Amino acid sequence: MAEKATGMGQLGGGPCLTRPNRALTKRGSFVGEDASLVLVADCGGTNSRMQIYLVPHVGILAFTGRGKKAPGELLYEQEFANSEYIKQGKGWKDIYFDFLKNAQDANPGRSIDNIRTLSLAVAGPVENNTVTFTSIKPAWTIDGNALADELNIENVKLMNDFVANGYGLLTLDESVDCKTVQANPKRKGGPIACVGPGTGLGECYLTTHKGDDEYVAYPSEGGHTEFAPRNELEFELLQYLMKKFEQRHRVSVERVISGRGLANVFEFLCQHKDFKKKVSPAIQAEFEAAGDLQGKVVGENVDNDPVCKKAMDIFVSAYGSEAGSVCLKFLPFGGLYLAGGLTPKNLKHIGHLDEAALAKQSIRNAVSEALMHQTTDGNFIHSFLDKGRLSFLLEQIPVYAVMDQSLGQVGNRRDSSKLGS
Repeated sequence: MAEKATGMGQLGGGPCLTRPNRALTKRGSFVGEDASLVLVADCGGTNSRMQIYLVPHVGILAFTGRGKKAPGELLYEQEFANSEYIKQGKGWKDIYFDFLKNAQDANPGRSIDNIRTLSLAVAGPVENNTVTFTSIKPAWTIDGNALADELNIENVKLMNDFVANGYGLLTLDESVDCKTVQANPKRKGGPIACVGPGTGLGECYLTTHKGDDEYVAYPSEGGHTEFAPRNELEFELLQYLMKKFEQRHRVSVERVISGRGLANVFEFLCQHKDFKKKVSPAIQAEFEAAGDLQGKVVGENVDNDPVCKKAMDIFVSAYGSEAGSVCLKFLPFGGLYLAGGLTPKNLKHIGHLDEAALAKQSIRNAVSEALMHQTTDGNFIHSFLDKGRLSFLLEQIPVYAVMDQSLGQVGNRRDSSKLGS
């Protein structure tokens, strides 16, 4: 029987390959008419996080709206460092086979190789169910349709990793999974936006149809828009980055707002006339030996080194400014969510409203009070709100810092569970 391509690019991946219904083999106690095996993967620039679930068919479409997680039993999960496979000349398929072997070893006596749905959230733009990673060198390419043929999997879908994050937002309980950066009521059916620095800078947005609670997530490559300096030192940073990356007119904002961006800022300060004499030789040596983890070295030394502290200040200010720019574009009165690996790790520098302030007022949008109760000096929120004549609009937007670093996996699972139903 001929294969049929279905699905819409608005979900961030273009058409996914969905094979005609075939009889699922019942193996052990796992796969049959009532449940399917679903493998979800969050493949970023640094790590690949893999999970396999047993997902029931009954009631799979019942979970709609916000604050609800997808049903299913987690059978096994594992995280892989992409760099270890790159060093050996291997690719993502090698990670897949290693994961499947380890999952089988962890579930003795029960076969789990009859995967019905494979959903990959990937760090890069997806076209025709194919991605070439933008943050992996040499670049990996994954063709979802070819993968379906090779692995004999019924449903294979690729989606942009921040589209997966977007669907993950719909599962959050803000009182548990988030910290409040700016407290405001969410407007029912209002757009949602997400910004998240990690290896790169991811962004996405979500909208509803006719005010319904069921949101659709859309991809964005906003992290590759221009970095806009806001003071003299940042103008010098821009000139440094243009020279470093051999750009005549611009550099991407993720060259500043990401783990690698934080490293770029530190490098800039190390050669700057006002800071190079303050650089710690020990920290600089650790930094130069850290490879892809240079940003981590900077973050870990913020409290005991003035140059690392200044680098973090520049990073946080730029992050706040970019988050504000995203809000001007999408007006996310359904919430702006700060995600990515760097947000929870650096929350004390970003700042959030403490519990005492939230207990006193369930809703407030006065800028002075927001800054008064910030747990830091307000560098992020100042930059976020510094939008001239339209700052008053940003004062009305609820802003949350997402503490759950499995957001992409959770969102991927939510979307893939429906695909595999």
